[in-house]
Amino acid sequence: MTNSIIRVENLSKKFGSKVILNNVNVEFKQGESVAILGNNGMGKSTFLRMLCGLTTISGGKIIADRYIKFNYIPENYSKLDLTIEEYMRSMGEIDKVSKEEYDTKVKDLYAKFYLETMKDIPMKHLSKGTLQKVDVLQALITKPDVLLLDEPLSGQDINSQKNFIRIVKDLIEQGVTVIMSCHEMFLVEQLATRILRIENQTIVEDKNIKLEACKYNLMIFDKKQSININLQSELKDIGKCYEEDDALKLEVKEGKSNEILLKMLKDGYTLKYFK
Repeated sequence: MTNSIIRVENLSKKFGSKVILNNVNVEFKQGESVAILGNNGMGKSTFLRMLCGLTTISGGKIIADRYIKFNYIPENYSKLDLTIEEYMRSMGEIDKVSKEEYDTKVKDLYAKFYLETMKDIPMKHLSKGTLQKVDVLQALITKPDVLLLDEPLSGQDINSQKNFIRIVKDLIEQGVTVIMSCHEMFLVEQLATRILRIENQTIVEDKNIKLEACKYNLMIFDKKQSININLQSELKDIGKCYEEDDALKLEVKEGKSNEILLKMLKDGYTLKYFK
């Protein structure tokens, strides 16, 4: 994994007079998987969009082969009038995928993400979680050189998350470079070989997180009528706490699960899933 696939030099980005990123210098190599961490609003999504040319840069340069193929999974998505199948087929046609290849690939993806019975539903009627699955699927129809992931697990159910991680691992083994913006330490531990962090309007290597020590368990509880919104700050061993549908999901440091479980049960939560 020595070949540089993208090099960023003195990159800056402004929205009006507001500086989002400044003097960014970073290199990405073929076949590595890089997690970009940072608080909301610091420019993670903007950086991914600049890498693949979806938004302009204000200064500096991004050096990459002009024929590099990017596939991109955005954080936000549109509720279109198209059905899932119509949208997916359009994406396949844009990528010049043959009908035979498309039928085989997409049938497999529908099965892995539990969308076989939903493919003829207009996207404007889909839930946030299902729309997120569709955006994941469109980026997996073809094999890219670089896969850009912007909060890719948002809204996905547990089994879909497992299949997604397995697919991305296979792509990395095939030499695909993965660059992802995420908050889930669970995903970082599963996929990342390197961690970057946005701070002070630039991107730096994060030397403080040891990937081999970054082990998290996923715990899912029935959601109470009243959620303790300060739960994450109260329980320092929780990597992330978020609500989804009728569940409360916690990413808990390995070795601290029993302690957290006792606290949650005492507070009236019911455990649904643990991994």
